[in-house]
Amino acid sequence: MADDANEPVIGAAQGGPPSLYTRIPTRVIWDSRAQRGKGKGFTPGELRQFAMLCAYANNQGFAYPNQQTIADIAGTDRGAVARMLIKAKRLGYIERVSVYRDHPKWRHVMGAVWRIIYDARLTQDDLIDDLNKNDPAPIIEDDLPAAETTADNGTGKHGIEGDQLGLVEANALAHWFVHQVSATTGEVRIVNERAIHDATQCLDIEGSKAAAIEALSECRDKRRSAPPTMAAFKQASQG
Repeated sequence: MADDANEPVIGAAQGGPPSLYTRIPTRVIWDSRAQRGKGKGFTPGELRQFAMLCAYANNQGFAYPNQQTIADIAGTDRGAVARMLIKAKRLGYIERVSVYRDHPKWRHVMGAVWRIIYDARLTQDDLIDDLNKNDPAPIIEDDLPAAETTADNGTGKHGIEGDQLGLVEANALAHWFVHQVSATTGEVRIVNERAIHDATQCLDIEGSKAAAIEALSECRDKRRSAPPTMAAFKQASQG
């Protein structure tokens, strides 16, 4: 049985930090090298405040801690945090997605909701869509679009238009990959139509997962970008 004393303490209610890990865009740190207030990056104090904002971000990069909360943790005042946020927005490190409940996704948040820009190629809509799918409701087979399926050939596999995974399995595999990328490399990936389609090519789910885990570990160690979808590991299914 696991020792409860070794369980991480997370959340203000438990007297712990907001998250286990903090992901800071590398370019923010890179831009801040020896800038010393020249306006091209953060000062050490600003970088610390920005790190506190990042500590509250979810997998898609959305965060909405109170400015006073950041100030208290960073050991500064609220005015300094407000100036840091203005500077971060000017430098393209963040963008505001909601304030005073003006976005339907964050009606429960009175203050500002920020997107930390880990990958500028992803739009707010992409990330919000992924956020909505992050903990998806169970998929009912009867609700899926009709598609031509192949008969079971004795291997236990079934698919669409030939030897492919069904949509339910592919959807689950695509979500697994998104979380695995985030946990291993810290990068953001989203589950969209392409991601699910590519996952349908992975007939051997466990084999593809094993190949993905190995490849992502290598990407992390060699500081390479992770593949965008499970398409890179479909060959593991053909073994």
